[in-house]
Amino acid sequence: MRNTLRFILAICGLALTCGAESQYYVQKSAKKLPEPLRKLNSSGIKALGKERYEEAVGIYSKFIQRAPKLALGYANRGTAYMHLRRFEPAYSDYEKAVDLDPSLRKMIDPSEPLLRLGMGKIERGDLDGAESLLSTATAKDPGNAFAWNELAFISAQKRDYARCLERASKALAIRPDYAEALSNRGGCYSAGSYFQKALRDLDMAISIKPEKAEPYLTRGGVHAAQKRCAAARADISKAVSLDPSLVGSAALFLGGCPAQ
Repeated sequence: MRNTLRFILAICGLALTCGAESQYYVQKSAKKLPEPLRKLNSSGIKALGKERYEEAVGIYSKFIQRAPKLALGYANRGTAYMHLRRFEPAYSDYEKAVDLDPSLRKMIDPSEPLLRLGMGKIERGDLDGAESLLSTATAKDPGNAFAWNELAFISAQKRDYARCLERASKALAIRPDYAEALSNRGGCYSAGSYFQKALRDLDMAISIKPEKAEPYLTRGGVHAAQKRCAAARADISKAVSLDPSLVGSAALFLGGCPAQ
């Protein structure tokens, strides 16, 4: 029931010219800046564009020292921190930027560093820490389907299947075609022996992303629990063919179906 992090770095709109609205913000801000700040901002944008992120952090730190109430410095320094995978200071800078200029929420999302921090904690097995961070992310951005789905995954790992269903359903209310959330919810329905609901979700997940192994594996387990052993073996064989690392889990999902 894992899914792959889909993350878009927030450099577009604050350092590089990725769209009309983002260009407008940089140009509009730069025109209003005193000459020393305009030069710093120009140097910072060049550093970001050339992927010299440590240099950009230094430049925008100087910018912030001179102009602590201008959102531009925090926003662009936060972008540099994001590229350096220093997500805690990125979060602080993005929060400060949107606090100073709420219109920046169209271009940067303070919940993104929280997502990255949360995903890192999941990978390290710190589910409680990840849950805290991702819950904060959904509080800041209730429409973030990815965060809700990760919270559903955490609930499943904790065997809190009722909460898993609730959180996966929130993700699906935002993105009805979210295959990973359908797979997560199907797994949690299966754990609660709601097999028909599980099959509905897993069938849909497979129809959307037939290249993903996990829903085949889970659906195989549902078939095995219902003693539909031929269907179970077919699904689990498909899962292993898509992801050979699952071979060790195959016997577990076959359940009461005798080995052939």
